[in-house]
Amino acid sequence: PNIIAAPYGGLLADRISARVLLTSLMGVMGLGSLIMAFDPGFVVSLACLALTAFCGTPVGAAFTATLPEYATAEDLPRVNGLMSTGMSVGMMFGPSLAGLLVSGTGSYFWPFMIDAASFWILAAAVLFTGVDRKPQPHIEGEKTGMAEGVKVLWRNPLLRAFTSMVTVLILSIS
Repeated sequence: PNIIAAPYGGLLADRISARVLLTSLMGVMGLGSLIMAFDPGFVVSLACLALTAFCGTPVGAAFTATLPEYATAEDLPRVNGLMSTGMSVGMMFGPSLAGLLVSGTGSYFWPFMIDAASFWILAAAVLFTGVDRKPQPHIEGEKTGMAEGVKVLWRNPLLRAFTSMVTVLILSIS
């Protein structure tokens, strides 16, 4: 789902207020986890997972786009690095802790309930902390499609090499 949603994630992050986008999508992601906690069957679970993945792409884009609103240009690389580290730690330890919880309780109920609660707590944190990024105006002639991104990548050898290395890195640690 992320491959399909990625070209639209950035566009949504640019066109919709970060507060509205983040709280709405994290609310939906929490609902998906809540539904999965009650073991709704394969097809419904698959739909909930796909929905959560589709929602997660613009959430990531919105968080990344919002950082420059709060960090100076000088601090932005460190802030991005810390955010990336935090996400990596969560992606590494979250499934492990969920596995321990499942093995201890014999049920998938609690990991999904904790997941749902975490999405809703994050949505509430966005609301109550005042985090926001106003929608960016549409620029006439702006090229926002995936094909345009591929063209930019193809024309820049360094960017192309860097993107390829990151892709290989992610594949190797997955």
